Amino acid sequence: MKEHRIDDAKSKSLKIITIYLVIGIIWIVGTDILSNTIFTDIPQVYAASTVKGIFYVLITAVIFYLLIYSALKKVLEKQSLLKSLIDSTEDWIFYVDTHGRYLGCNKAFERYANMKEEDFFGQTPEQVFGQNVTAAFSQFGCSTSLDNSPFKFEEAFTYPDGRQAIIELIKTTHLDIQGNVAGVIGVGRDITERKIREESIQYLGCHDALTGLYNRANYESEKQNIDTEENLPISVIVCDVDGLKLVNDAFGHVAGDHLLITAAEILKNACKESDVAVRTGGDEFCVFFPRTGNEEIEPIFEAINNQCQGTQMKQNDELQLTSISMGFAVKETGETSLDEVILEAEEYMYRRKLLGRKGTHSTLMKSIMATLHEKSYETQEHCNRMATLARQLGRAVKLSGMELDILELAASLHDIGKISIDLSILQKSGKLTEEEWGLIKKHPEVGWRITQAITELNPISDIVLFHHERWDGTGYPRGLRGEEIPVLARIIAIVDAYDAMIEERPYRGAMSIESAKTEILRMAGTQFDAKIAKIFVEEVLSK
Repeated sequence: MKEHRIDDAKSKSLKIITIYLVIGIIWIVGTDILSNTIFTDIPQVYAASTVKGIFYVLITAVIFYLLIYSALKKVLEKQSLLKSLIDSTEDWIFYVDTHGRYLGCNKAFERYANMKEEDFFGQTPEQVFGQNVTAAFSQFGCSTSLDNSPFKFEEAFTYPDGRQAIIELIKTTHLDIQGNVAGVIGVGRDITERKIREESIQYLGCHDALTGLYNRANYESEKQNIDTEENLPISVIVCDVDGLKLVNDAFGHVAGDHLLITAAEILKNACKESDVAVRTGGDEFCVFFPRTGNEEIEPIFEAINNQCQGTQMKQNDELQLTSISMGFAVKETGETSLDEVILEAEEYMYRRKLLGRKGTHSTLMKSIMATLHEKSYETQEHCNRMATLARQLGRAVKLSGMELDILELAASLHDIGKISIDLSILQKSGKLTEEEWGLIKKHPEVGWRITQAITELNPISDIVLFHHERWDGTGYPRGLRGEEIPVLARIIAIVDAYDAMIEERPYRGAMSIESAKTEILRMAGTQFDAKIAKIFVEEVLSK
């Protein structure tokens, strides 16, 4: 394009010179012939030549004036238009020579520099702005790209009045008509507001507007970022805010939003800088804890529970935070999928919901427990005592928080298989027949099938199945002995036996606590695990 313009200029110039030469030759030769024809006297010929020369100079001067005026007028008009255009923009436009000296600028740059164009003509940025000149301005004219193409960059910037900003600068090499580097043209603009808007849009794109946590759209990318070998072990806590729909329906969505914000604050307070909390759904949250194992996550888990309870106590005159149902799991090795760990945490959460430790019993649990209470001596009080004693004994033998929750659920449902046994057999005051005893001994297997059919109860299936096994191998239904019996089933066996001893039944009276303790120790090593039995009597019952 530039070469075409140069060739066009050369062509037009050559055309003008050619026309001028042709007209000049024709004029000189023609007028000489005419002079020699008209005048015979030599002085007259000289006089005629002088006149025609003066006339030729006058004519050519007028022609050159008109040509030059026309050309300069077009150039000046284009310059004026270009100046008006660059002055009309709010972007800074300036140009420097190869030594970095200013050659010109637009009005916007004058306003920024608080100087007129002619005042800094020929000066460098350092001379104009002093020590406050930015690296962006100081590098203009120092170098150009190899292919002379424009390039753009951004830089933090300080205005002369001290305001902080971010500017975008475009550096374009200026070539003269021969294609040589003549300087650099710079275009700059303040993009601070645009950056703020972009950051806001980017923030809202990956954060939940209500709680400020990461949102579902950013969930998968955060999972991928955190699921690395360097972050192992990775703990995951999944949460549901209980009662959100009820709060929305009863008190309105403003109250529901307050509930979610409060829950999010509790989770954020439990997080370190490296932890990642995500709102994955309407009332659902997920928190990733990198480099956090079982020992570290359990106190965090309990702290969140405690803070929920503390929040309830502090908001007596406002909407109370009912509860957050939670579950956790830990990814120990790279072979385990993080999705599997999240699923495990969700299953744990559902088990805790079934357990209903905060009084939010499920319909399923209520139905099962009501039937069990109607058909046997398993009263609500008995189940509550079983759950309390089992949890105390579990703590004494150093079970994990997850194992304690499973143990508590198992204590409440250990005799769930009895709902299949006829009421007359369960409440019979006399001695059972061999056939009736055979039906009774089947209730662990029935309970195992029931708990296997309900996904949330799967973890307690083996406890329900083996809680009537004996340490010496004479129990039922499988005749397991010693360490073959799951430790949680051994705990349930001791607690169940103790509570049965101290409760009155139609076929016998209640034993005293001391007598029951003596009986537990007597059966240690035969019916019960001796170590656990001793801990139960000496540490749990002696408190």
